[in-house]
Amino acid sequence: MKIAIRQLLPFYLSLSLILVIGCGGSSTTTPAPPSIGKAYVTVTQSFSVLRFPAAGTGNMVPQNSLKLLSDAPRYLAADVPHDRLVATVSGSFVPKIMFVDNASTTLSPLRIISGAATTIKFPESVAVDSANDLVYVSDSSTKVLVFGPASTISGDVAPLHTITGAFSVSGLALDAANNRLFLSDAIGTINVFDNASTLNGTVVPDRVIAGASTQLAFPDVLALDNSGRLIVSNRGVSPAPNTILAFANAGSVNGNVAPASVFTLSASQTPVEMAVSPSEELYVVDGNSSLNVYSNIATATGNLVPVRTISGPNTGLSTPLGNPGGVSGIALDPTR
Repeated sequence: MKIAIRQLLPFYLSLSLILVIGCGGSSTTTPAPPSIGKAYVTVTQSFSVLRFPAAGTGNMVPQNSLKLLSDAPRYLAADVPHDRLVATVSGSFVPKIMFVDNASTTLSPLRIISGAATTIKFPESVAVDSANDLVYVSDSSTKVLVFGPASTISGDVAPLHTITGAFSVSGLALDAANNRLFLSDAIGTINVFDNASTLNGTVVPDRVIAGASTQLAFPDVLALDNSGRLIVSNRGVSPAPNTILAFANAGSVNGNVAPASVFTLSASQTPVEMAVSPSEELYVVDGNSSLNVYSNIATATGNLVPVRTISGPNTGLSTPLGNPGGVSGIALDPTR
């Protein structure tokens, strides 16, 4: 179950200005941070959505924040063309999907879908198809719900499609440009589905990434970059470390294929959610009170140290008593 996979493991990370590659400590030049862009995070224990500049670092005050009364937002996706966020919500009596418009400015208005017709039980990972105005939500590790239109949906509405398979869904990523869905399970497999927007009912993957060469142990969090690579957070079997695997040409890869690159994150950071910028920076949250950014992941190997970290009492990423706030969602808008 994802609740067990995405455990909130306490850690402490210091900010570093270099990217360390490999055990030998060799380094590469760190690219300049982006001049524009927004990074959004959810903080479950304070019922908040926060916005930072994508180039932000240190103990900085958020640009804006949305405070909910009793709902704990968890996983997050950005509908960039429409300046909209979509978050899964837990910690309330009724599970929900939350839509936030005007994300880059006012973080409002707020729309909610919930109720018996939605069939939502425990919403987890979320992805947006901006072109087709659809939202994909993994639910209870047993199914993926597809809702639309994302631009107007509200209230107790039924999903347009319900996707189920012969596996337990652990992670979800959507290649909206190619109408392709990636679903990981907890037994070392990535399932790839074409024509995602048409899927309904019990489905069989078009391709499967699995086998000893893949190095997949317990794949959980998935992300896609602009080069068509699938980035996989992979929990190792003790004493093996947690790793990040990158599969090139993810839309066509099939079978027992080795990843194009393998690396680890400092302090054995285990991602709860990841996002990749157009400049190949990896934004990672892990349930603690920080947002960490790793650089040069297109060529990364070895153990990576973050090039930027947003953390500290001014950030709103921790509780008023300084305890971890449960930062569990990250989404990027590189255009604003």
